[in-house]
Amino acid sequence: MARNGFSSPEQRKKIQDTYEKTEKGKLARARTNSKNGTKRFIEEFATKEELEILIKKIEEKLKNLKGI
Repeated sequence: MARNGFSSPEQRKKIQDTYEKTEKGKLARARTNSKNGTKRFIEEFATKEELEILIKKIEEKLKNLKGI
C-alpha cells in the first residue's frame, strides 16, 4: 500500500528524487544530515572539552539570534 497519498511506492520515490534535486530539497537534506550528524557526535563521541566548546558556540548563536 502506498503512503502519503501516492498511488505507488515508485511514484513517491520519483517525486522525492525530483524534490531532492531542487535547491530547497538540497538545503533540507543538508540541514537534516548536519543535524543528525551533530546529534550523533554529541551522544557518541564528544569529550567534555568539546562539549564545553559547543556550549559556548550555542550561547553565542543564541545571543546573536536575540538581536535579530
